[in-house]
Amino acid sequence: MKRTITFVLLFFVLEFTFLAAAHAQFKKIGPIFVTGQPDFATTADFNNDGIPDLAVALYFPYNFAVLLGAGDGTFPTRSFVRKTGFVNPGDLALGDFNEDGNADIVGITVGLDFYAGNGDGTFQLRSSSPFNGFGPQQMVVADFNHDGHLDIATANDGSQNISVLFGNGDGTFQPETDYPLVSGPLQLVAADLNNDGSPDLAFSITCSDSTCNHGEVGVLLNNQDGTFQPAVGYGAGVVPDGIAAGDLNHDGNIDIVATNSNFASVSTVSVFLGNGDGTLAPAVNYMVEKGPASVAIADLDGDGNPDLAVANAASNSVSLLRGNGDGTFQGARGFGVGLEPISVLASDLNGDGKPDLVFSLLYAAHISVFLNSR
Repeated sequence: MKRTITFVLLFFVLEFTFLAAAHAQFKKIGPIFVTGQPDFATTADFNNDGIPDLAVALYFPYNFAVLLGAGDGTFPTRSFVRKTGFVNPGDLALGDFNEDGNADIVGITVGLDFYAGNGDGTFQLRSSSPFNGFGPQQMVVADFNHDGHLDIATANDGSQNISVLFGNGDGTFQPETDYPLVSGPLQLVAADLNNDGSPDLAFSITCSDSTCNHGEVGVLLNNQDGTFQPAVGYGAGVVPDGIAAGDLNHDGNIDIVATNSNFASVSTVSVFLGNGDGTLAPAVNYMVEKGPASVAIADLDGDGNPDLAVANAASNSVSLLRGNGDGTFQGARGFGVGLEPISVLASDLNGDGKPDLVFSLLYAAHISVFLNSR
């Protein structure tokens, strides 16, 4: 995702034991320091103990942290893997790429680097596959060509394209196929948007010419063989950045949510309901606090309907929007989470069946975990 450097004169760290918003309650755990600027976190079980762990991409010093979970929402064991080369931290993907039963990590330096998981929370750099994209912002993982092996797609802001690389099942990847765009994509998500059983791609993009109004959510439909049709765009707000996919109205079709991170006093998230054929309905916008940079979809309040958690980088907060179950949302309520939350992850970290929230605080050098205690 694109970064905007901001100068913060004063901020307050809110230390509530319980934080109530949108009919959900959260208990703060942390901060968890990661010796760098965390860009985003994602989860997998790295040591095969049945407990979720975290991998955190660090914007500086261009490496990633591995945090092993204790099962209670804390992460007492952590290690760092140093990457070589000056690259964006969005080039981090998790999956069993060599099919040995252990979770692996793929990152990008001058190539696509495969870090094989040993099954105990440690990793070894095993191989590097060629990669020509410039300025990768985010990677997603799916089996795009239905060969049983995990593939990767990357959103490349610098080269203004999306690259798809087919996995060989041993941690290596075939040469990429690039799909050009009108401008640089920022974030990316893989989901089946037309119900044909193949993962498609949706991405956020800010246009550099007159082909779209401010920004768009773009869609690349899979031809069911891992190749993709030309991109189709849907108008979003100013500077669409974070993107997420899920069924928001229980109709069996995947919908899309994008954050419009313009750092203005009035900011919005755009909700696009999917029609089930790969097209999206026009955006419906919901106000949130300033500078939304990331969004997660989860049933936070336990009513069976998907809700939204929006990390607001410019206002040091999260906005929670309670879903009505029909694709519409109630007004945002939220709370402070710390200095510049650049991303949010929703995942059950302590095994109680409720989605918790993880925030990456870019300029605070730590992540914050909020356990769902509804």
